Amino acid sequence: MVNKEEVNMESKECVLAEVALERRWFSTKFSSYSSNLRVIGWIKRFLSRSCKRGICAGSLSAEEIEQAERTMVGIIQREAFEPGKTYGKNLRVGVFSDGLLYVESKLLYSEESEHFRRPFLLPHKHPLVDLMIREEHLRNNHAGTHILMSIMREKFWIIKSRKTIGRIVRGCVKCRRFDQRPTKISCAPLPNDRTEPHGIFKVVGIDLAGPLYLKDGSKVWMVLFTCAVYRAIHLEMVSSLETDSFILALSRFIGRRGRPSTIYSDNGTNLAGTRNLFSRLKWDKIAKETQEQIISWKLNPPTAAWWGGFWERMIRMIKNLLRKILGHRI
Repeated sequence: MVNKEEVNMESKECVLAEVALERRWFSTKFSSYSSNLRVIGWIKRFLSRSCKRGICAGSLSAEEIEQAERTMVGIIQREAFEPGKTYGKNLRVGVFSDGLLYVESKLLYSEESEHFRRPFLLPHKHPLVDLMIREEHLRNNHAGTHILMSIMREKFWIIKSRKTIGRIVRGCVKCRRFDQRPTKISCAPLPNDRTEPHGIFKVVGIDLAGPLYLKDGSKVWMVLFTCAVYRAIHLEMVSSLETDSFILALSRFIGRRGRPSTIYSDNGTNLAGTRNLFSRLKWDKIAKETQEQIISWKLNPPTAAWWGGFWERMIRMIKNLLRKILGHRI
């Protein structure tokens, strides 16, 4: 004998599927897969309770959410797939007792769950499939394409899954923000100071590196003088970062290598302090009595460390050599 309640329930589910196919409310009304799933669950509860006497109370159970998901999969399959259509190469497609399509995987005789052995077949172009992939992408902390493929295939078999999942991942705003590569620009030509054949150490770049630790526990810093044309280097050691210590190191460099005509440096307090002291000298009187011209001292713009690339690179080379030679010793 046929139960009237079961017949009414089946007819109401058919009406729900027809309305969903016609209006596509599941893809335009809500912006997340979970919201669509719960709405279908509440509608199915209302339809089931309307055939019985009782009050619809309490949150949705896991069984109700699973049934809602099966209903949603059925709606997607009826909209995307035509009867008798081939779904893909080497895909063995079967049909569950409730009419849902599934794919027979190679793990058909394993002891895994039913969904793992027979995942639901889904199309690659459907708004609800996109919402499903996007939600799994966010739930798994912005996982990549390969991880999402492994997670989705535990329950769903999406046609052209790699291409579909990759399209959703590339559309994630946060992933695009952090994975974006910096803009590449062409390098500007070198200035005349670095291309004309001056004498060695006539145009130099200066910077300090450190600290280095001595055996008595004190700290020292390394002052690097590098030629802007020939890339030769000269090293001095200072015991503090004060301007007086740097002036002594500069005088030792001039006494050993000769007097430079142009100096490049950053805006360190000791470097800028030395430049200010030089500017206070009476260079007209000095040039008249000693035939020495003023040293042109050029500072980088503030917070523009990339301007000093030709001496920063030398500092890195020196540090790598010291690290290999000294190791953990002082």
